[in-house]
Amino acid sequence: TEIYTLSLHDALPISFKQPRVDVLDLGDALQVVADMPGVRKEDIEINLTPERVEISAESSTETERKDEDYSYRERGYASYRRMLELPADVLPDKAEASFKNGVLEVTLPKKEPTEVETKTRVQIK
Repeated sequence: TEIYTLSLHDALPISFKQPRVDVLDLGDALQVVADMPGVRKEDIEINLTPERVEISAESSTETERKDEDYSYRERGYASYRRMLELPADVLPDKAEASFKNGVLEVTLPKKEPTEVETKTRVQIK
C-alpha cells in the first residue's frame, strides 16, 4: 500500500485572507458584515476598541480515504484577519455578534447616535 499526502500549503506560504466586509451605519449603531466561508463559529475571534474592530479566524480540515490499493489524505487550512477603523466611536461592551451560513454580523452600538441620511433618487432625462 502506498500513501500519498497532498497539501496545498506544502507548496504555498501561509497567508491571511482578508474577508469581504461591509460597514453599515444604522443611526444608533454600526453593523459590520463579513463573509467568512469555511470557518466554524468556534474558530472566530472578535476584538473591539471604541475606534476599531479586529476579526480573525483559523480553521483546518483533513480528509482521508483508504482503499485496498491506496490511501488518500488531503489537508486544508484557512486563516482570516481583518482590522477596520470605525467611522464613529462605539461601545465595545454592548456589542452583539451572530454567525450563520458563513456570514458574520457584528452590531456595535454608537457612543453618540446620529441620524441616518435619507437618499433622494434623481431621474435621468
